[in-house]
Amino acid sequence: MSRGLGHVQRLLIELFERHPRQEFSTSELCEHVYGKIEIEKKHRVAVIRAIKALSRGRVLLVWRSVLLRERTDDLWHVNQQWQVTGPGRGPANPPRDRGRRRGR
Repeated sequence: MSRGLGHVQRLLIELFERHPRQEFSTSELCEHVYGKIEIEKKHRVAVIRAIKALSRGRVLLVWRSVLLRERTDDLWHVNQQWQVTGPGRGPANPPRDRGRRRGR
């Protein structure tokens, strides 16, 4: 049974509500949540997992923009005007398109 929103989720909601028209990179979101530390993969994974859980639970509809040739930083936003699906853009819930796998 869930105990409600976690620490990371609450901080992300606060940030997106305070700046509803701004896009944030994954690194910027990690910095907001964890402060000025060296961001590691575990921090990025926790932030992305929190964003997806918020979007899946309909608490906050977050959208993702995948930058071309960028493996670590996607852009995240909640602005309704930018909610357009297309190549590299869509809701936070579906898995990110990684392109064709080798050998297939």
